[in-house]
Amino acid sequence: GVSLRGTKIKVKVVERKPAPELIARDVPCDVVAEKDGVIKMVIAKEGKTLVKEGETVSKGQVLIGGRVDSKVEGVEPRYVHAMGEVIARTWYEESKIVENFIIERVRTGKVKNRYSLILFNKRISLFFNNSSYENYDKIDIIKSFGIGEDAVLPFGIHIEKFYEVRLDRRELDEEEARQLAANYAYDAALRKIAPETKIIGTNVSWKEEEGKLYAVVVVECEEDIGIQRELGGM
Repeated sequence: GVSLRGTKIKVKVVERKPAPELIARDVPCDVVAEKDGVIKMVIAKEGKTLVKEGETVSKGQVLIGGRVDSKVEGVEPRYVHAMGEVIARTWYEESKIVENFIIERVRTGKVKNRYSLILFNKRISLFFNNSSYENYDKIDIIKSFGIGEDAVLPFGIHIEKFYEVRLDRRELDEEEARQLAANYAYDAALRKIAPETKIIGTNVSWKEEEGKLYAVVVVECEEDIGIQRELGGM
């Protein structure tokens, strides 16, 4: 969506990722693997390191333990709030069938608008031509009224613009079809990867299944895979 305020346009695209559940500082816990990977480095700030560099770990495996056994015989173990970083190599894989055509969306030049009045967070529809397009692109524009740089009054106009599009089929040669499939697979893999993750390599391969060709993309990363889990938790 596009939010238009006066002469300023703000475009915001956010993919939400659930925040990890916080565990109180005084509650004993482990640091476990959020996903599979190969350990590169462990920095334990509290707790006992249970894995080493080069070790392959699985999702849910304890990496930094919250139970610290005493080296003195007869002394009870301590239970701590394990903390630290566990950097590991991880891999994200996606595949896409190679097709010899694509469907392109081409705007015809026809456009229709739907207007709504926004009043105290309520939306009141004004008018709209009900004959809709079979295929269309839609853009939302919100105009808020105010005086000055940041002043916004409790009313505005919401404009929904519907652009008619036609769907055109375009044939592809083999090289273009392969490249397009690889790009789709790469983009799908990226959507799984957190923005702060370091990408260190990408590999593209091809496989045939039931007479169909697929592009297979594997993205190799380095990231902190440790998350906290209460002792005894699942």
